Amino acid sequence: MKSLATLIKLYRKRLDDKRLELVREEELLEELHKILERIREEMRNEKAIAENSVPASYYFPAYIEQAVNTERRIESLIDEQRKKIEAIQEEIAEEFSELKKYEILREIKQKAEVKEEERIEQMQLDEIATNSFLQSGKEN
Repeated sequence: MKSLATLIKLYRKRLDDKRLELVREEELLEELHKILERIREEMRNEKAIAENSVPASYYFPAYIEQAVNTERRIESLIDEQRKKIEAIQEEIAEEFSELKKYEILREIKQKAEVKEEERIEQMQLDEIATNSFLQSGKEN
């Protein structure tokens, strides 16, 4: 039973570690979304400036090309991050499933132990009752 308790602790620790990893990766995904939104906002601002300024309009095509490339790289990173998060979620589900198996096994073993203890106790009570009955029969 002790090794089962150790396995349960191990799986709980692994599950906790995976959950922390998931939180970190989700925070990174959120940060990537914020960066993407800042880039898009900057592109809108630069477009407005270029529409109102002839000198700025000369530089706008080069700027927008670079900004669009950056936007695509960030979107690619977001896709990769989502895949990474999905993989971690699958790992968490697997770890949780394994943990539950061991917890259920522990519960079954505990119930079996209790049942065995009750059976032994009942046998002892039966023996005491039988001895008591035999003792009272000898005295009569």
